[in-house]
This record gives sequence, structure tokens and C-alpha cells, in this order.
Amino acid sequence: MCDFGLSRKVPDVRFFKHTGDIYRVPFSRICGTGGFIPPEIIRKQPFGKPADLWSIGVICYRMLSGSLPFIPPTKCLDQPVGFKGRVWEGISKDAQDFIARLLAPDQNKRATAREALGHKWLQTVPEWGPTPGLPSSVPSSSSLPSSSSISSNRLSRAVEQGEGGGGGEGGRGSSSPPTLPAMVEGGGGGGGGGGGEKPTAAVAAAAVAAVAKAAKEAAVMAEFDESRR
Repeated sequence: MCDFGLSRKVPDVRFFKHTGDIYRVPFSRICGTGGFIPPEIIRKQPFGKPADLWSIGVICYRMLSGSLPFIPPTKCLDQPVGFKGRVWEGISKDAQDFIARLLAPDQNKRATAREALGHKWLQTVPEWGPTPGLPSSVPSSSSLPSSSSISSNRLSRAVEQGEGGGGGEGGRGSSSPPTLPAMVEGGGGGGGGGGGEKPTAAVAAAAVAAVAKAAKEAAVMAEFDESRR
């Protein structure tokens, strides 16, 4: 969400010659972060703002479960997103439906930002402000950039082989903030673990609310772009 190195701003009249749509970017090469790449880019097809909504779905899935929805990334081409395992037993069906709509393989059937904002799960999110039980870390939507973004890394190998085990995407280091499952299973910080008292159900619920709030902020940013069409 913060790497705009290879982002493409839409609309652009130059795209029409190649894709027939000023809102669709012609494919040039695999770009994005392994595990977050939408099917249309893996298939080397033109892409647009739906790719950003796919990324929001992957981010929400990972924040709630601690894992990526598709490993290797090419799994998204022929299998729908699944919500199996004990971790999903405590996640509402509304949250699962929200993610599933964002992870629709067909970009034309994927939820738009406006549809995401109107989803039932996000209607349970309180107005902006600190989430009870967790520190406030969600920026104001007015401070967020409005261009459609797809971050870049060296991905051809990641797409073919999937993410390396151990240290997160691409085999990077393990220093990372704790995910919701890590908070529920046992306290402590991210990456290196650490002791601490086991969090209560209230803290876990607050973490889920924070994920929903972050998703709402991201959808607000994307919806602002859509409103300019």
C-alpha cells in the first residue's frame, strides 16, 4: 500500500489504443508483491483499479489469519479463496464474505470500492478514531494518495515458485508486527515472539475491528478514485 514505484495512474487516454479502455493498463510485465498479485496480472492481461481491491482482500485475509490466501500465488487461477482452519472459526461470516468478494478471480465481478464500503461487515465499524483496546494507527483518508497503485518487486520467480518459507514474502527477515492469530495464541511482539500475558477475547475482537477499519480506509481511498470516473 506504500510502494508506488511501478504504479499506473488512470484514466489515461494512451491506454485506449492498447486495451480499448482508458481505465485498463496494458500488460507489460509481472509486477507486484508475491502473494498479492491478482489473477489478471498473472495471466498477463490488462489490469486496472480492481487489482487494488484484490490487494485489500489479501491484506485483510493475512491480517485476520496470519497466512496468505493463495500459496503459491498461481493457485488463485483455478481455486477459490478458502476459509478453513481453526483461526477462521472466530471470524464472522460477514468478514469472510467481504474478503471473498474482493478476491473474485474475474476482475469484472470483483467488488468495487463503493460496493466494498457498502458491505455489511464495514457497517459494523465505528466512525474514525482509536479502536478500543488497540493503539490508533489508521491515517486520515485525506492524507492518503489517490492514484491506483500496484507495488513492485522482482516477481517472476515468486509467481512460478510461490513464496519462500520462513521469513515472510520472498524469504525476507522475520521482523514483523504480530498478526491476529499470533495475538490470540499467545502474547508478545512480532517477529521474535516474546512472552507476556495471553490476550483476552476483547483484545482479539478489537484487533478484528482494527482490520475492518483499515479495510474501510483503503476502500475510501479507492472509492475516491472511482468517483472521479
